[in-house]
Amino acid sequence: MAKEYKTKSKQQIMDYITAQQDKHFSAQQVYDYLSGEKTQINLATVYRNLDKLAEDGVLLRYKSMGSNSVMYQYAVEDKDCHNHLHMQCNRCGRIIHLECEFMHEIEEHLMREHDFSLVCEGSVILGICKECKKKEA
Repeated sequence: MAKEYKTKSKQQIMDYITAQQDKHFSAQQVYDYLSGEKTQINLATVYRNLDKLAEDGVLLRYKSMGSNSVMYQYAVEDKDCHNHLHMQCNRCGRIIHLECEFMHEIEEHLMREHDFSLVCEGSVILGICKECKKKEA
C-alpha cells in the first residue's frame, strides 16, 4: 500500500474545500484563492490533488454545463453525496442535496419502465433556488 503524504499544500486545499460545502468550485478558483493567501503552489499541483481527492471519493466531479470545464464539490460524509442527486442554482451556483424519499420511487421507475440504472454521483439537476427566486420577485 502506498504511503499517504500530508503536505502543507494538500492541507490548504482541504481547508478551502471544507469551507465550500454547499458550493462548487474549479481548480482555478482553488489556485486563485491559495495564491491570494501567498501560498507557493502551482496549478498542476492543485489539479493533481483535486483529481486524487475525487478518486478517493472526497470530492464529486461535475462537467460544467455549456463548457468543457470541470467543477468539484466536497462530498460531505454525513450527507452520503454519492447516493443522491444534487440540484444546482444557475444564478448563485449553490449546490443543494436532494435527499428526498421519493428518489427511491424514481430509481425504481427508471429501472422498471426504462431498464435504466440511475447513477447519482456527478448528476446535477439545474434550476433556480428559492433564495434567488425571492430576489427576482
